[in-house]
Amino acid sequence: MLTSTIILTAAAVTTLAPQQSSVTLVREVRGLRVAAVAGGPGSRFAVGTEQGSIRVSDARTGQSVSTLTGHTLAVYALAFSRDGRRIVSGDDLGRISLWEVGGRKVLDFPRAKGHARGIHALAFTPNGRNIASVGKDDKILFWNVTGGNPIREQLGNNANFFGIGYTSSGALITGTLADGLRIYSGGKQIAMWDIPGSEGANNIAVNPAGRALIAGRDGNVYVYSVPQRRMIGTLKGHESWVMTVAINNAGTIGASASVDGTVRVWNLTNMRQIAVLQNMSPVNCPVAFTGDGRYLITASSADDLRVYSVPTR
Repeated sequence: MLTSTIILTAAAVTTLAPQQSSVTLVREVRGLRVAAVAGGPGSRFAVGTEQGSIRVSDARTGQSVSTLTGHTLAVYALAFSRDGRRIVSGDDLGRISLWEVGGRKVLDFPRAKGHARGIHALAFTPNGRNIASVGKDDKILFWNVTGGNPIREQLGNNANFFGIGYTSSGALITGTLADGLRIYSGGKQIAMWDIPGSEGANNIAVNPAGRALIAGRDGNVYVYSVPQRRMIGTLKGHESWVMTVAINNAGTIGASASVDGTVRVWNLTNMRQIAVLQNMSPVNCPVAFTGDGRYLITASSADDLRVYSVPTR
């Protein structure tokens, strides 16, 4: 069925001609300078900006939910808790803050015992009691949501950690530039998965059930079955480094953003490409799906916010 597309800008609202595509641009917000995105429950999502603010919105209605202010540098990492009530954010100075989605800051985690450099990625544990943070200082820190100093740290020792996610059992999976994917549990590395023919992973994404995982690096996207502990497919198409990946909650649709200026949308069931989005951000390359899987949140080459409707399977 053909659908009309509405683009919201700071100055005007424009209706585009109907498009016949399974991936359709439904909203654009110009001048936002998007640095990071995260999907929340239902059709909600959060945007971290280069100016340091965080905006929570609804992809279906286009309505703003709240604006979170407090960071002084670009917010490059965001994550929702599983219940959707809280957001954790990290900026380019290494600051990490916990918020209620409605707008109240819960706490700032201590900087003295935190990351020495900016934050790459954040994730809540499945039970919501702890948060893991990946920094540019090549370490993962584990925090209690009640605050205080880190309760544990995992040093990369030149692994160069990128991306983070949790399995349903609570094991942590992270990507490395050194040797592919590492899995940790109880403070110990319990497994390592190679990425054949690749130089490691720039980013990973795990669905909330902890069963499907995708990783990106050298122009390809690698698909893994977590229960089977093996790679089950390679998605080809990007012409340069894949910097960011996302996966919907069902584990059926993936997205990848590259420095080639494209975002590609993939069917992870049949390993086929669904769409190629052009003129996208080649630097921050943010991508995320909303919790209902109906919307892909990303940014244009001008760092303007873009919201696309996407198939759920």
